[in-house]
Formats: sequence, structure tokens, C-alpha cells
Amino acid sequence: MEEARLERETDGVLRLPARSTIREVAALREALLGLLNQGVPVVLDCSEVVQTDLSLAQLIIAARRVTGGDGMALRVILPATGALAEQIRFCGLAHEFEELWHP
Repeated sequence: MEEARLERETDGVLRLPARSTIREVAALREALLGLLNQGVPVVLDCSEVVQTDLSLAQLIIAARRVTGGDGMALRVILPATGALAEQIRFCGLAHEFEELWHP
């Protein structure tokens, strides 16, 4: 199982693995919470995701809601095409991600 990896712990970038499904989401959640608890701006990079399910979309939505209300900085890199974008649209959640799409 490929794990989420930090590019450098100090820069707050969390690059999600190609496979980011329910099997990996607990580890992703822990890595994300670890960064947020450090108080650094976090970049959640979803550009390499090629296999996913609804659990990743749920994690992103929850993280955005938590950080938005607490004044924490969270930026999500989310390609407008690919597995995650398809999953988001299929589940009818595009409205939650409109400002995140990147060409």
C-alpha cells in the first residue's frame, strides 16, 4: 500500500498517492491532521490520484469545513479531469469543489 507522503514536513505539502481509496484515507486523515496541528498552511496535492472513491472527497470536504471555520489555511490542488474529478461529479458533489478545479 502506497502511503501519503510529505514532500518536506516544514512546507506543509501532502501529496496524495495514486491510489487514494477508503483503505488509505485513515492514514491520509492522520497525516493531514498532523500538519494542521502544526499550524502551518497546508497544501493537499491530489494531482497524482488515479484511483479513488467517495471517501477521499468526503475527507477533503470535511477538511475544508474545519479549516475554513478555524482560520487555518488549506489549499487543495485538484485537476479538473481524472479519477477524483470523475468521482466527485458522479456523486453529485461538484458544487463543493467548484473553486478548486485546476485545468
